Amino acid sequence: MSAGRAPRVGGGGVVGFVFLSRKRKGVAKNKKNGIVAHMRLPKAIRMFGRNWRVELVKDLKCEQGRPLYGQCCYTSDTIKLEKDAPTEAQRADTLVHEIMHNVFYQCGCKLTHSQESSVATAVFTILRENPKLVSFITEA
Repeated sequence: MSAGRAPRVGGGGVVGFVFLSRKRKGVAKNKKNGIVAHMRLPKAIRMFGRNWRVELVKDLKCEQGRPLYGQCCYTSDTIKLEKDAPTEAQRADTLVHEIMHNVFYQCGCKLTHSQESSVATAVFTILRENPKLVSFITEA
């Protein structure tokens, strides 16, 4: 699990992560020229034969009112991500995390939330640190 967040599971097939800190100082910048860099977030992801919407939501909260980084809703095929995530890398990590929730759910894996978080962070790290691997997979 990434530092700065803790798992929270709600009812209705919804899983999310709460903010432990709402600090929003600093903006992701291009190392070369200092220009703010925004990755292109997909509007939809195809998983298990279904199209899942990906939405940015300002002040995303769980059912108990605590702020979240992300939320996966199995009943509406939607992944919601906090619009004001601290960094783009955090948003990308959260997106992979929420995708992995769906993978484990669809495959019937009975892992703890902590185990799911560990696998999701490992997958995110491997993909991020190996762009040639990602290219190979997408071009195969």
